[in-house]
Amino acid sequence: AHCVIDPETHQWSRQASFAPNLIDGRLQSQKDLAQVIEVKAGTDFRETDGDFSPDDWAILKLDKPLGFKYGTLRWRALPASFLSENPKQFALVGYSGDFPPTGPGETASVHMGCSIRGEAQEVLLHDCDMLGGSSGGPILGKLNNDFRVVGINFGSVNSPEAGIAANLAVKVSRIR
Repeated sequence: AHCVIDPETHQWSRQASFAPNLIDGRLQSQKDLAQVIEVKAGTDFRETDGDFSPDDWAILKLDKPLGFKYGTLRWRALPASFLSENPKQFALVGYSGDFPPTGPGETASVHMGCSIRGEAQEVLLHDCDMLGGSSGGPILGKLNNDFRVVGINFGSVNSPEAGIAANLAVKVSRIR
């Protein structure tokens, strides 16, 4: 949600678009550029006081069905206890601000073999490599030989005084 909702106006940007298969900042087929026509968000940030929200997610409706060409991923709500019992079985896909070294954020990256470490305040804690730009990226788990979205990356917390440093993901159960 923080990528598409303006925290000042609490409204979504009406000029959002989606460019699939972006490589080196270039769209592979101009016909695939899709405009966002509707946003369903878990929060508009009126009640967060600048803190993170366990509902920092948004689903964007596009003006064209790109899933027919690129495929779709299903999601699966699983308890954090189950996810954390399966270390190094997850992957985060996104446009991280540290990849590739030239033109960071202009090509999708994936971190394979990361873990869900637990849950705090209704948020999944994970150790997937991420930096600004990877928000909204799915955390995928391979379940029964099929990939499922098990969380949506949205940020990190680093509080030495509280003894916590973790990356954060929305639980699928918050979206459903």
